[in-house]
Amino acid sequence: MNGNHSLSSALSSQTVDKLDRGLTAAERTTERLADDAVEALNGTKRRATQALDALSSSVDELRQAVPSALHRAADEAAALSNRALRSARHAREAALDNAERLGRQTRGYIREEPVKSVVLAAAAGAVVYGLISFFSRSRR
Repeated sequence: MNGNHSLSSALSSQTVDKLDRGLTAAERTTERLADDAVEALNGTKRRATQALDALSSSVDELRQAVPSALHRAADEAAALSNRALRSARHAREAALDNAERLGRQTRGYIREEPVKSVVLAAAAGAVVYGLISFFSRSRR
């Protein structure tokens, strides 16, 4: 009986360690996805700001020639820029929400199906290893 108990404890400990590593990997992936989304949104914001700056410069030049038409164009450009920035913020928030939701779902699945989680993680690792091996051989 004691032999079975210690084997069961060791397996449980190993399973818990594997689950913890899987959970940590899932959290890192979620954080990387969120960071990538933030980077993409910051790049979009930068480009929108650059475009707005360029447009503003052009508007200043045209303002001298056609004031009333330029005021309308500037207002429309500002409204468009504001909509683009709101859209970028919304996309960032949605990406962060999705990343958080994915992390919660992953943790829940690992808790509910620990054995399947370990098997899936092992299978995914084997696929990645196989792809890396294949591509590293094809470069030679």
